[in-house]
Amino acid sequence: MPSHRAAIAVGPKAAGKTTFCQSFAAGRSDAILVRSVNNDDFTEEGILWKTIVQNLHACTDKSAHFILDCHCCNPTERKEVIVRLHSLGIADVEAWHFVTPEFICVKWFIERDEREEHALTDPRDRRWRALFRPHAIKAVHHAYIDFPTPTIQEGFSRIRRIDPRTPHLHISCH
Repeated sequence: MPSHRAAIAVGPKAAGKTTFCQSFAAGRSDAILVRSVNNDDFTEEGILWKTIVQNLHACTDKSAHFILDCHCCNPTERKEVIVRLHSLGIADVEAWHFVTPEFICVKWFIERDEREEHALTDPRDRRWRALFRPHAIKAVHHAYIDFPTPTIQEGFSRIRRIDPRTPHLHISCH
């Protein structure tokens, strides 16, 4: 019987979660990247669970490492995700806690926002985006300040601190 495991990317907006998860999963035959877009993905009917269940059924002869790329900032929500993963037979669930400094999160957010703004074709949309940016930066700041650190008490097997700025995608356990 194959043993499956999961890692939940936990961190504030623009902390580098998606880039890190994509890099980690690339080239690994056992890695299954599951990207959550909104909170509805966490429900039993959400795309997150449907994707995990589909892949579990397909992995009858080999182990899978599910990488859940999601914001997952609410500890209660994280507990629910872990309980559901356990109910699917995935006992080993770790947190990948992104410890990206706030100034880097803001910098990466601005860079991403500017790239997205340049892709807009309507000048009104570009102008709106530029006007909205300072408010969005404040939101990133508040999300960073208010972000609850994941704990073992939530049900994680372990918590790995990840600083995605390091050249070799360093993962340390604590």
